Amino acid sequence: MATIGHRAGTQLLAFLAFIALLAFLTLTFKHISYPLLWHDEGDTAMFATRVLEFGYPKVHGEKNVVYGLKPRRSADGALDLRTSDGLDAYTGAPWAYYYFGAIGAALANGTDDLYAKTARLRLPFALIGVVGLTLLLWGVLEVVSSRPSRRLAFAAAYWMLAAYSVSLILHLREARYYGLIVFLSCALLVVFLRHHVTNRLSYTGYCVLMTGLLFLTFNTLYPVYAVFLAAFALSLGWNALRGSGTRRARVRALLVGAVPLLASLALTLPLLGFFDFLGQTRGWMEAWQSSLSGYLANLGIVALNLARYEFLVAALVLRLVVALGDDGSDDSTTGVRRRIAAFLLLFCACYVLLVAITPFIWERYFIALSPAITVMLLLDAWTFVGRLRADPSSHRKVLACVTVVICFAANVVLRIPDLRGRLFEITHRYEGPLDYIIPYLDESYPNTEELVIATNYEDPVLMYYLGSRVTVGYYGANLPEDLTLQPHVIVFRPWRNQRHALEALKSRGRYEARVFPIRSAMTNNMPGLSPRSPGGIVHRFETQHAESGPRVTVFERLP
Repeated sequence: MATIGHRAGTQLLAFLAFIALLAFLTLTFKHISYPLLWHDEGDTAMFATRVLEFGYPKVHGEKNVVYGLKPRRSADGALDLRTSDGLDAYTGAPWAYYYFGAIGAALANGTDDLYAKTARLRLPFALIGVVGLTLLLWGVLEVVSSRPSRRLAFAAAYWMLAAYSVSLILHLREARYYGLIVFLSCALLVVFLRHHVTNRLSYTGYCVLMTGLLFLTFNTLYPVYAVFLAAFALSLGWNALRGSGTRRARVRALLVGAVPLLASLALTLPLLGFFDFLGQTRGWMEAWQSSLSGYLANLGIVALNLARYEFLVAALVLRLVVALGDDGSDDSTTGVRRRIAAFLLLFCACYVLLVAITPFIWERYFIALSPAITVMLLLDAWTFVGRLRADPSSHRKVLACVTVVICFAANVVLRIPDLRGRLFEITHRYEGPLDYIIPYLDESYPNTEELVIATNYEDPVLMYYLGSRVTVGYYGANLPEDLTLQPHVIVFRPWRNQRHALEALKSRGRYEARVFPIRSAMTNNMPGLSPRSPGGIVHRFETQHAESGPRVTVFERLP
C-alpha cells in the first residue's frame, strides 16, 4: 500500500509540474504575434535583414539609414555615425543578437502577413530563453534530491514561479537580446557549477564551453560579460583562499580555473577597437564621475524593481536564515545546495553593482537575474524545510519560516495586477499605434516601397514592414539629406526628438490628417513594467482606445 501511495504521489507531482510548465508556456507564447514590433525590435529586425543581405549589420542601405545610437557631432556640426571604416558596419552595439535575429528574419521572409512576420521574428528569441530556463533547472535538479518525487516537486515550483514572473515572460517574447542573454546566463551558471561544485563536467568541457559562452555573452550584452568575469574570479579566488593544501597548490588551482576567463579576454580584446565600447564606457564614467548619489539612486531602483517584480526579499531572507542556521549537521547534498545558493547570491550582487553603473536603468538590463533569484530561493527553501523536518519544535526555525512566508506572500499579492493584466492580454488582442498606422498604409498604398514616410519614432519598424524610405527618425542620423525630401506621409509621435523637422516638412506641403481612434502613446508597446524606468514608460496590457484627447494621426500629402 505504501508503494502504491508513493507512486500516486509521484504521478500527482509529475502532473503538477506539467501543468506549471504548460501555464508558463501559454503565458509566454500565446498571442506572440501581437502587437506589431516596437522601436527596439524594429532595430533588431532591420539589422537582421541587413545580415541576410550583406552578411553583417550595414548602416546604409539602398533607401534607409539604420542606426541605433544618438550620433556624435563634430565642432562644425557634422554627424559622426559610429560605423567601421570601409564596411559601413554598425559599431554602436555587438552583433550576436542581430545574427541570431536573422533566423527569424529569414523565416519571416516566407510570408506577407504582418502578424505572421512578427511571430516568426519573435519565436527564436522566446524559444532560446525557454531553453535557457530549462537548462538551469536541469543543472540544479541533481542536488535537490535523489528521489524523483522531490525533483518533480522542485520542477513544479520552478515553473510555477517562472509563470508568475510576468516581467520575465514579457521580455522573453521580444525580438531583442533579452531571451538570448537569459539563455547565455543560465548556460554559464550551469557550466561553472557543474565543474566547480558538482564535478560533473570535465576540465576540457569546462574550458571549451566557458570560453565560447563568455565570448557570445560579450557580443550580446557586454556589461553582463563583465559581471560573469567578476563573479567567477571572486568565486575562484575565495575557493583558493579557503582551500586546503599548500599556497602554491591553491594558486595553481586558481590559475587553472581561470584559463577560460583569460582565453575569453584574449578573444574579446581585439573587438574593443572595432566596436564603440570604450567611447560608451567613457561617457558612462564621465556621467557618474561626480555623482555617487546617481549611482546609489540606480542601486535603489534596481533593488525596488527586483523586490517588486521578482522574489528578491524572500530569497534574501531565506538565504540569511540558511546561512545563520548552519550547525554543521547538513549532509553532503545539502552542503552542495548551500554552495550553489551562495554563488548565485554572489552572482546577483556582482550583476547589480556593475550594471547599475549605466546612466539609464531599464528593467531589461536585469532580466537575467530572474531565474538566478528563483533557483536561489528554491534551493534554500529545500534546505530549510529539511532542517525544519529534522527539528520541528525549534521556535527559532518556526519564526524564520513565518517570516519567509510573509515576505513571499506579500510579493505574491503585489504582483496580482501584473498576472491579471497578462491573462487579459492573452485572451484579448492588444493593439498599439503602429497596429493602426501600418495596416492602414499597407492597404491604402499598393506600392508602399515607393513611399517616403517621415516620423520621429519607431522608424525602423516602418522600414521593416512597409519597405518604404523612412526619413528623419528618432536620432536624425541622416537629417540634412532627409530634409531635402518631401514625404508622402508624416507620422508625428509624442516625442520631442526631431519634432521641429517634421513640422518644417509639413509646412512645405499640403497634407490631410487621418485620425485613428487610439491614444497617441509614446511606443507601440514595450516589456518593462516598472514606472521607475526612464520616462516612466511601461507595458500596456490592453488597447488604449480614445474617442477624444491626443489620438494617433497620420498626415497624407494631397495630390
